[in-house]
Amino acid sequence: MYPKLKSIIIESSDFRKLDLVDAEIVELRPILSSTNETFAVMASLAENVLPSLEVGIDDVRVMGIKGVEGGGKTILARAIFDKISHKFEGQSFVEKIGEVSKASLNGLSSLQKQILSDVFKDQIITINNVYDGKKMMRRMMPGRRVLVVLDDVDHNNQLEELLVDLKWYKPGSRIIITTRDAHVLLVLRAHGVTVNIINVNVNQLSNKDSLILFSKNAFGHEIPIQTYENISEQVVHYTTRVSLAIKVLGSYLSGKDELKWIGALNKLQVPKRMAPNELLKKLEASYKSLKDEYQEIFLDVACLLKGWKKDKAIRALESQGLDATVGLKALEERSLIIIPKDNCLKMHDLVEEMGKNIVRHLHPHKPWRHSRLWVEAEIKDILDNDQGTDETTGIHLRYTQELDPESFMRGLRNMKKLRFLYLESDMDNFYDDSRSRWCRINVQGLFQFVNVLD
Repeated sequence: MYPKLKSIIIESSDFRKLDLVDAEIVELRPILSSTNETFAVMASLAENVLPSLEVGIDDVRVMGIKGVEGGGKTILARAIFDKISHKFEGQSFVEKIGEVSKASLNGLSSLQKQILSDVFKDQIITINNVYDGKKMMRRMMPGRRVLVVLDDVDHNNQLEELLVDLKWYKPGSRIIITTRDAHVLLVLRAHGVTVNIINVNVNQLSNKDSLILFSKNAFGHEIPIQTYENISEQVVHYTTRVSLAIKVLGSYLSGKDELKWIGALNKLQVPKRMAPNELLKKLEASYKSLKDEYQEIFLDVACLLKGWKKDKAIRALESQGLDATVGLKALEERSLIIIPKDNCLKMHDLVEEMGKNIVRHLHPHKPWRHSRLWVEAEIKDILDNDQGTDETTGIHLRYTQELDPESFMRGLRNMKKLRFLYLESDMDNFYDDSRSRWCRINVQGLFQFVNVLD
């Protein structure tokens, strides 16, 4: 008894690796920041952002900065804050709002107190509860032209208690909100608030600044130790010059001897399967905020559908009973995927790595129990040894002459929950005599129990 697949795609294509390029994102270059935490700020982006704030104009403006965890949202907001805060009568930079607001029953009221205490440094602020905090903000905030940064907002109710009502702010005030979830900002727009949204997907540095940042975290100064210069450059290359990855890997390797560096680098290279857990856990925050159905869509994209055209991916996902259109939008809002003008599903390597690790870590060293299979050697081994299980729901497999048709069909028998199968081949070889019989026989067999996507 074979599984009842929801979709099968048999495709001949030249499947090239896609670079993370979004035509709608400003091309960025880094500058040195005034903070000690990092200098990885995009100068060209900051220069493009500041004019839209129009500091000095007597209205109240809101700017939203969205992006994946570690993508540079807070760094950019801090750079803007440091550059213009002196132009305001009061300033407050409130970090980790999502985390703090959920840490205790008085989380939101403590954040309200922080804002008022920062802005009105000459006064003692006492807040008993959120209701009292809102009353105090309504009474006090109109008195000063303020710059307020609300960092890492992850729910609308946080803005309801901290941003409250723009009418309570003195003309000339500016509010900057950073978030992983664009929905937070879109809700503001739906309530009539004009929000200028900046999308920060990858905080990429120059090669020079990447090496400096890495060295500061690995060695405590800006230049690598002499014998570590080459290997340091290789590690930086792996990070694709993303500031969070650079800092995490620098700290991860700090104090280790050269042999351990080499061992770590071998794991970090091809295939990219061993990024440090701290980095992947940072990225998982966006994934965990998704509904269960959207988590499934994310894992399908990370493991099986990266690089697909959006409309084709939607057909494949919908054939499995998933709400693909809304789900892909949710992933895009959280910067887990990017859909630029070429309409292909794109995903940063580190986000893809995080998705694949989620699948692997449920059953380490037991690929036959993975929900999705994409590594050719693992798939071949599972099929050859008839190790298929009902835990596998999706397979991305490339045709090779080594694949045995009988083993392939036999291996599918136990995958009773398999809902997605993607078979890929080079166009030049797809109809080659040496392959045509295997393709024809097995495709016809599969067509007996699957729905086929055009």
